[in-house]
Amino acid sequence: MHKYIDRALIGLVLATAAFMRFYHFGQIPFMHDEFSAIFRTQYSNIHDLIAYGVKPDSHPPGVQVFLYYWIRWFGLSETSLKWPFALLGVGSVWLMYRVAESWFNKTTALFTAAFLSVIQYTIFYSQLARPYGPGLFFTLLSVLFWTKIVFKHDERFSTFLWFVLASATNAYIHAFTLFFLLVQLATGLIFLKGKLLWKYLAASVTIGVLFLPNLSIFLLQLSRGDIGGWLNKPSPYFIFHYFSYVFQFSTGFAIITLGLALLLTIRHLNTDKQKNTFRLIALAWFLTTYLTAYFYSIFRTPIIQISTLYFVFPFIIMLLFSFIKELTWQVRFTAVLIIMLTGTSALVLGRNYYKEMYRQGFDQIPKNCIADLKNNHKIKTVVVLQTSNTKMFDYYFKKYGIRPQYFDYEKQGKPRILLRWLDSLKAKRVLFGCADYAPLFVLENLKDYFPFIENQKAWFNAEYYVLSKIKQNHSKNACTTRKIIARKIFRTKKNSYFLIGKKQRYSRAIEIGIDSLSLGKYDVLNVRATFANNTAPGNALLVFDIRKPNGKVAYWAAKALGDFYFRSTTGLYSVYISKRINSLGKIPKHSLLKVYVWKRDSSVLWLSSMEVYLTTINPVEIGLFDVLP
Repeated sequence: MHKYIDRALIGLVLATAAFMRFYHFGQIPFMHDEFSAIFRTQYSNIHDLIAYGVKPDSHPPGVQVFLYYWIRWFGLSETSLKWPFALLGVGSVWLMYRVAESWFNKTTALFTAAFLSVIQYTIFYSQLARPYGPGLFFTLLSVLFWTKIVFKHDERFSTFLWFVLASATNAYIHAFTLFFLLVQLATGLIFLKGKLLWKYLAASVTIGVLFLPNLSIFLLQLSRGDIGGWLNKPSPYFIFHYFSYVFQFSTGFAIITLGLALLLTIRHLNTDKQKNTFRLIALAWFLTTYLTAYFYSIFRTPIIQISTLYFVFPFIIMLLFSFIKELTWQVRFTAVLIIMLTGTSALVLGRNYYKEMYRQGFDQIPKNCIADLKNNHKIKTVVVLQTSNTKMFDYYFKKYGIRPQYFDYEKQGKPRILLRWLDSLKAKRVLFGCADYAPLFVLENLKDYFPFIENQKAWFNAEYYVLSKIKQNHSKNACTTRKIIARKIFRTKKNSYFLIGKKQRYSRAIEIGIDSLSLGKYDVLNVRATFANNTAPGNALLVFDIRKPNGKVAYWAAKALGDFYFRSTTGLYSVYISKRINSLGKIPKHSLLKVYVWKRDSSVLWLSSMEVYLTTINPVEIGLFDVLP
């Protein structure tokens, strides 16, 4: 009887896990990382795939090779490409149950699996056609057979075979599944001896031999820093943010889950001291990965992020429930329902997950462009798109059946080229979409020439604006979106502009104490300098400089005036720098922001004004990885 009840309980958990991952599955759009992988499969042979699709990337070839053949066999669509990964995500919940049952008991296993079934962390990474779902699946599969060998002393050939195959596969999936595998193999050496130790060593050597074809690729990526480098150094509070994310930024879910674990531990403490070995292993595996990634990020290259710890975090969740001894099925059923219901509530109501995940910029910007072009056909309307690769937009334009002509900012290049294009077309309205945390100075520059905002929308990592030269009843002035912090007008008694002569190298500066700005994570810090367009700017820069109290540079950025130089009818042109606060990393207290023009040749400039102002991004732009207000 108990056997059937246990099956029914884990069946309920797995059914929930499957539902949460496959709910409206065909509506999930591709994200940037998926498009990047897809574009790197477009080769005619496996040699070119490795040479041009794997080596320039930061990941081992396993998933990339899988995608290459999967697309060739089954075609390219969101549903086709994502479902194997989602299926492995459900399988990971099952494998975690098996590992936790083997290490502790069915109660610990069931609670751990229930938690994993409903949290955004596992659902999100299960719905991506990227290495995370396969990485966690094969990590747990390897640990399951590792446990049989190391602690059950299972010497069957089939057990060793599955252990070797799962581990070798894991080595080809992600740099941190490879790292975890090395830690896992080293852990086994502590507990084995005699004949079984030699078999284990032989299995470990076999795994190493199977990894040899990838060794040169891994060393190449490691030597050039490709497994990291585009991230900011982590804050000391990273781990707190991480666990807030794990618990879905929900105080209620965290209190209920932790309180339930504590209450059941106090009332039903598992006193088996032999289980302490597994608790130490679980804690050591998590901490080893976390501390290695953290200090590597501090002292060498930033690599740590939420996904870095994905392959080891289930062990810390298992540790949370490991102190509870076996309970009756009624208590287990009640606790599982509490965990899954509160977790689902936090996901759907608190995180708004299915809305934010299922509507993103790469699909929504084309959809809105098409609709607005149809609705605004009487006014000369053009489309400007900005992202790292507009093929991502083109995929959805093709899917929706229309691909309008548009200005590809990243490919065609500089603000002055964009402005000349707009001027040549006599455009009255611009549909502007940007994604991939695109620099917002382009948007600010467009507002100079299209000062009325008719509509604006935002999704994860994307913004969309309808900007116009014509004021409508429902439009608002773009200036109202700017909160002026400081402004300096450069005029002399004789001229409306300030002359920066041939021998001068720097303009007068605006200086602002950063602490006085009370910057928030949704703020964008903007700098604007306006010049007369009667002379070409030469080799001059607008400089954005943040310095620590000791005078050392904390952050420095600049824009060339020549990139913005445009002979408009107003007689002026503006140069912009825009920086999202959440992209600057931690700014030291008492730092000083300094804005000035640096003229690096003998040209002459006529400076009209400089100003510093704030704008904001919509919280949903970072909402998949951060708390929503």
